[in-house]
Amino acid sequence: MPANTLVFFPGYAFSSSIFSHVRDDFSADVILIDWQKKLSVDEINQHLPDNAILIGWSIGSMMAAILCEKFPHKYRKLITICSNPAWIANDNWPGMQSADFIHFMQLAADDPKKLLQQFLKLVNGRDRHTTELREHLLMIEPANLLFYLQWMQQDQRVLYQQLQLPVLHLLGDRDYLVPASCANLLAQHYPAHKVQSIPDAGHIPFLTHRNEFVTHVRNFIDAE
Repeated sequence: MPANTLVFFPGYAFSSSIFSHVRDDFSADVILIDWQKKLSVDEINQHLPDNAILIGWSIGSMMAAILCEKFPHKYRKLITICSNPAWIANDNWPGMQSADFIHFMQLAADDPKKLLQQFLKLVNGRDRHTTELREHLLMIEPANLLFYLQWMQQDQRVLYQQLQLPVLHLLGDRDYLVPASCANLLAQHYPAHKVQSIPDAGHIPFLTHRNEFVTHVRNFIDAE
């Protein structure tokens, strides 16, 4: 088996340091990348080794999926954590309501501090990790907060169909940002992908359900 390198992509407005506590859980080289500093797809790709396993949390999975689709022979596997290929709800796919998204867009432009406060509440859900989450917010310009929020308007459902490598989607069944019904839809529309839902987990299973998270990731990495 080739040596493993795991590359973690954090979610919206977060530093990759949010994954620092899971470094020792894997017998692999771990790369934490702060991709939300206006790094292009090509720039990120140039700094990543061949045969790496990309692990994206929330919208971080969008960048990871783009890399896997654009460079289909470079990366070994893709893992998405609490992500949605279509973040904005439409007639046939669940997601964030358009009115809520527009509200966040307005806050990003007018009151970034309030945006982050409301966003942290959704990320935290019923869990008690607000202080820890706040410590890992990425210090980026307000304009970048708006820029990466706009990323959520992308619809990656077709891109998911074009992926040519093993994919695991890890979800939480009480996530405030990704509806639980996404699990069945992902399994239905992408039968080649593996879908796992962690019971009672919200949007941060790597913090709240660390053992289950690590087990699912390890099992997928080791499977051939």
